[in-house]
Order: sequence, then C-alpha cells, then structure tokens
Amino acid sequence: MFMKAIEYCTSAAQRLRSTIGCTGHFAPLALRKIPVSRGERYTYNKEIKMKYIFIAIALFLAGCASTNNIVVNTDTMRLIEKTAEVAPKGVDGEFVLTVKAAGEQGKVVYLNTELDYRDRRNITVALSPKFVGYINEQYGVTPQEYFLNKKIQVKGTAKQVKIGFFSNGKPTEKYYYQTHIRVRSPNQIEVLG
Repeated sequence: MFMKAIEYCTSAAQRLRSTIGCTGHFAPLALRKIPVSRGERYTYNKEIKMKYIFIAIALFLAGCASTNNIVVNTDTMRLIEKTAEVAPKGVDGEFVLTVKAAGEQGKVVYLNTELDYRDRRNITVALSPKFVGYINEQYGVTPQEYFLNKKIQVKGTAKQVKIGFFSNGKPTEKYYYQTHIRVRSPNQIEVLG
C-alpha cells in the first residue's frame, strides 16, 4: 500500500512539475529553479510543498481507513463494571468473548465466558428460543455444541440482570447480578474461531 502511495505521489509530482513549469533534470517534488543573484539554485516553493504534504497525508489516511478491523478480546471485568455503572441501562457494542460453558433453562440457551455461570467474571450470552431453533435447523446441532470452546463476536447490549435465589421452590430475599447479552437474530453473533 505504501509503495503504491509513493508511486502515485511520484507520478502526480511529474504531472505537477510539467504543468507549473518546474524544470531541471533533478527537480525533486517541491523544488524548482529560481534565479538568484549568484547563479541558479534549487529552492523550495512553499505552495507546491504544501500540496505534496496534503496529498501524502490524504493517501496515508485513506490507507488507514481501508485496513481490516482488528478483533480484540473484550475485557470482561471492565464490561461488568461499566454495566454496573450505567444500570439499569446497558452498554451497547460488539464484544469478543470465548465460550467456556453452556447451559439451558426452558427454551433459552446460555453461553458463558466462565465454567461456573455464577463466577463474578462471567458474561452470559442469552440465545432466544427462535435463534436456538435457527441454529438447530441451520447446523444440525444444538447451540451448546456449536458455540462451546469457540471465540465469538456478539453485537448487542450488555445489561445487568438480577438473579434471585430459591429455597424449596420459593424465592428468597437473596440475589446477585449477572451481565447478560441477549441474542435474537443471526446477524448479532459470529464465530471467529
């Protein structure tokens, strides 16, 4: 990419030199002959120099804009802290997580970033029943089998969810919070590896 930018700048410089009358066998980029009191010397033409600087910066920025997205694992503890700060609202974004465990309750499947879903470092990706059916039809396996031990990118809102404790089938006054990201459609989740 950088070499193409240099080639482009060189050809643009040649066209510009011929257009503005910049002469001499070795008149690099923003140089041209200007007569001075003791013979001819090369000197900088500030206007031309600024044009080349502008072109170089524009090409550099265009090259940066076309680079591939860099995928970085989400700092789960930072995400959990952020969801606690903005609760009851959530944190929108794209999150890269590794699925270490999976489970289900009713028709909802849960993908967890820790082996124990109660671990305070855990982030849970909750798959809707409709999406669970889609995975079963599309890949012929359960979401637990499909996503387990894989790195995934999830688009959505990470929110704190209050989880209550039960004793003998009845809710108690005890509870804790988990961070959940709900997935309802295939365009919200992608397997990276």
